Amino acid sequence: MPLDEETRKEVEKRIRRSVMFQELFRGTGEEVLDEINMFAGMKNDTFDKDPYEHAYNAGRRSVAIFINNVINQNVKEVQEALKEAAKGDSNG
Repeated sequence: MPLDEETRKEVEKRIRRSVMFQELFRGTGEEVLDEINMFAGMKNDTFDKDPYEHAYNAGRRSVAIFINNVINQNVKEVQEALKEAAKGDSNG
């Protein structure tokens, strides 16, 4: 399926972001990521009786989820899909 220019640029931006995050949190950065995950409560329930505290907990955790999702993105897989889409553009 061909990609329009805007979509292609957005995908390339996400690839660059994933690569940067992966490089940043590699090696000793893994310790930093562990600290972020612990602070954000990645392994904890965000529920609290106080709705404001609950919202705070959920927001804090969502940042760590975002970071982990970006780091765990399979960049090579996305790059291959982008190349395949580009082939479709040139063939069609």
